[in-house]
Amino acid sequence: MNQGNLFIYLIHRVQAFFSVAQATLIGFKQRAYGVDMSRYQASFNPDAAVPGLLDFGIIKATEGADYKDPLFETFYSGISKLTAQGTYHYLKSNVSGLSQANWFLNTIAGKKFHMLVMDFESTGNVMNDAFVQILYDALVRVSAARPEAKTILYTNPNYYNTVIYPAAMRIWGRDVFADWDLWIAQYPYLVNVDGEPVMPKNRADWKLWQFSNAGTPAEHGTGGAVDRNVFNGSVSAFKTWLGITTPVPPVVSLPDMQVVLGDDVTYVKQTVILKAKK
Repeated sequence: MNQGNLFIYLIHRVQAFFSVAQATLIGFKQRAYGVDMSRYQASFNPDAAVPGLLDFGIIKATEGADYKDPLFETFYSGISKLTAQGTYHYLKSNVSGLSQANWFLNTIAGKKFHMLVMDFESTGNVMNDAFVQILYDALVRVSAARPEAKTILYTNPNYYNTVIYPAAMRIWGRDVFADWDLWIAQYPYLVNVDGEPVMPKNRADWKLWQFSNAGTPAEHGTGGAVDRNVFNGSVSAFKTWLGITTPVPPVVSLPDMQVVLGDDVTYVKQTVILKAKK
């Protein structure tokens, strides 16, 4: 996704070099923590990450109406080992929102995802009202097609303030994008998983925050530096938001038994064993 400012990236790499891995990565608030990846990360092995660190992974699926990330299938097998899975589509301003949404949906068909993301950025795009209409059309289509997942808007505060919100007011007379959860890309100079992103002026809540693009490969099991993200809440709250439940083991009923006075009854692991009279 957004590669961010090179200067901030270098600062984050320096901080990572001098930090204690788990204390820095997990934080005191114990927020759900994860990474997002595309072909630029080259590889992903969750078993090589800091044990217990990653709660979720979000991978690039598509771009425009004809591009599929070459590592999508490989990364999917890796993130399937994590608590939650997500995937994103990089929107282009020269293709209809419906065409892009359909390409994305066809690519991810048959795969389980908890989060489906529309990525709205400026690289290779014209940032105008028409592009905002494309964003809206894609969000509507994906939301309707995969209601079991959270459909999320990814962008940074500047794009939201200067492009998305003004266009929404001109086209619809209200901020229609407030109907979708927000994933904010905003990199502070000092890495702090317990901090808060700078929000768009008309939005009060965020669900995901991409706070750095300089996660170390050794700590995250990736082949290259990786984007780091937190959920705005605990792992338990994260699961609740996504509707992830822990299966309850079925209750195994014991067969009907009749105990006669004088029978020798022994209890072994809650199973009643009746010994026959001699």
